[in-house]
Amino acid sequence: MAQARRLLAARWRVAAALAVGILAYLATGPLLLTDRYENFVITTVAIYAIVTISVSELAALSGIWSVGHMSFVAVGAYSAAYLGGHGYPLPVIVLVAMLVAAAIGFLLGLTAGRFEILYLAILTLALALVAGEVVGRWVAVTGGDQGASVPPAIILGHRLTLDEITSLAILTATAVFIVVDLAAQGGPGRRWLAVKNQRTAAVAIGLNPALANASAFAASAAIAAVAGVVLALQIGYISPDFFSLTSAINFIVAAVVGGVGSTAGSLLGTAFIVVLPELARSTKDLQVIVFGVLTIAVLLFVPEGIVPGTFRRITPLLIRRRRPTIVDSDTGLASELEEWLKGRPVARDAELVVEKVSVRFGGLIANQNVSLRIPPGNVVALIGPNGAGKTTFLNVLGGFVRPLKGAVVSFGGHDLLRASPRRRPGVGIGRTFQHAELFGELTVEETVRLAAAGARRPAGESAAVSAAAVLDLLRLTRVAGERPDALPFGVQKRVDIARALATGPSLVVMDEPFSGLDLNEQQQLHELILAFRRAGISVLLVDHAIQEVLSLADRVCVLDYGRLIAEGTPVEIQSSAAVQEAYFGRKEKSA
Repeated sequence: MAQARRLLAARWRVAAALAVGILAYLATGPLLLTDRYENFVITTVAIYAIVTISVSELAALSGIWSVGHMSFVAVGAYSAAYLGGHGYPLPVIVLVAMLVAAAIGFLLGLTAGRFEILYLAILTLALALVAGEVVGRWVAVTGGDQGASVPPAIILGHRLTLDEITSLAILTATAVFIVVDLAAQGGPGRRWLAVKNQRTAAVAIGLNPALANASAFAASAAIAAVAGVVLALQIGYISPDFFSLTSAINFIVAAVVGGVGSTAGSLLGTAFIVVLPELARSTKDLQVIVFGVLTIAVLLFVPEGIVPGTFRRITPLLIRRRRPTIVDSDTGLASELEEWLKGRPVARDAELVVEKVSVRFGGLIANQNVSLRIPPGNVVALIGPNGAGKTTFLNVLGGFVRPLKGAVVSFGGHDLLRASPRRRPGVGIGRTFQHAELFGELTVEETVRLAAAGARRPAGESAAVSAAAVLDLLRLTRVAGERPDALPFGVQKRVDIARALATGPSLVVMDEPFSGLDLNEQQQLHELILAFRRAGISVLLVDHAIQEVLSLADRVCVLDYGRLIAEGTPVEIQSSAAVQEAYFGRKEKSA
């Protein structure tokens, strides 16, 4: 049902974009309902809307705010001037502009993970300043401060008129809106959102955050370059003044006012920065004040943007939603999951081998010569007091922390120290998190399908089919269309397990899985872990729920101050004096 609603909503958005585009085309073209000035304004709105949506979707899907997008518009505009002057047809000009802008955007996107939002914005600001210098000094291509004329556009030997350029702008904007919406709702958008929401969890299912950010930035830059080409054709003459920082800030205002990530909001926000100043021309000196006051009013009263804010207020009036719950019975869950897992193409003979792992943070020794093994199909528990080094050890397994020289970490014969963190799921290691760490802007179904996309599956089985099976087995089908914030914490933890299972693991590393669960949920999780073991899936269990751990584990390893102080069966661990001292302190001898 949730999937059907999303498909219907996507179709409505595509239909709405087509309808608006066709009506604008008919009004400015065949029906002759607009004059030359109105056509100019409509063309400007169409072109600027392309830039706005490139800025808005980049921020919404990747969390990257760019102040330098006018640089990519400049790439498109000067490509039209230079290449057009050398006789290249419009399609070639557009392609070259997109490729150049995408290459620059890709390089910038690779750095996104290294900077906070503010510093990344400063980086894009630096791009804008550098671009300004390049435009001013590269006279042979740009004409320098004097600008450059733009030859008429030629398509299939036909020279476009001004009215045809208006039609071109409208059709281009319509196509861009549809493509961007489909990408945002599809696989690329899900990957970008996952990295934006939870970078570590995204890596844990095999995603590459640097590549995700780079591809998002490249796509956004290419779109902005398309707008630059059409802008140059509309104006016929370009100079550095068209690509000022003021223009860049106006596009950010348009994205925020309309609603970040909203395609309809991008159009409305563009109309706000283009049409509103035109309507306020009669106020002369008050024009800037009127624009500023209205912008502040929107940000104060509708901070999420006009379109999302209006939708949020109207939706409860039209649709009465109930808080989702898992209503499917858990009867037979463990046995069904066990049978399904036995049919999966995973390496059931893979053994985790860890030897001499030491990690030092400055003067702090977090792990010291830690060694353990997890034989195939075994449940091994790693326990210890707070600060014992358990999280550091998990991060070594995940590839987020590198141990000192001499360590050995291998799984199924694969040297994990040579594998990047995102390669671990492909080797067969899945991971859950203490606080679930779900992707806040993805539904349950989207989350599990994304995890299944890179997993080994039986021949002919799609990621969608694999994800649907996992959701059904874990009794999550009824909440498949919900986002994490609508779910109880216990359900979120189960979604986290579903995400890990969808990657097709031979070993599941579970970080505090019993934390925050009620007694019934703990019992359900207990049965799930037993099903993993019976199906030949190994489990590394890290938790403070000692009784649950001892009742599940084949072997228990105990860390204290980064050292492995005890290892053995649950019975042996319970009788260990070193373990009792680590947890309860040294007992004073009676006189």
